[in-house]
Amino acid sequence: LWKEDFKDACRQTTLEINGVHFKNFGAKKCGNGYALKTNEFASDASATTYLIEIKLTNVEVNSKIYLEDPSPEDLYSGRCGDFLCTGLNNVIIKDFDGSFFG
Repeated sequence: LWKEDFKDACRQTTLEINGVHFKNFGAKKCGNGYALKTNEFASDASATTYLIEIKLTNVEVNSKIYLEDPSPEDLYSGRCGDFLCTGLNNVIIKDFDGSFFG
């Protein structure tokens, strides 16, 4: 959703994951898979993610989520206007009912 606010564009994006069952994520399963992973190409911003009624079966704690590190080249690429491309450092995930993070 784009809106004009004080004459500057303001992007407000959300991703709702509701009622999803994640099964068999871990180091010994499917080569270090993760239930959730940030988009490595989203150097400018990431959507706020809402988790609701998530079911986890055989998911290791360290395999719940993987946050990509921003590449140094992307930080100063100029693709984000007059500011650094730090979108991968600014991730908001809200677990509404504690079903994902506990």
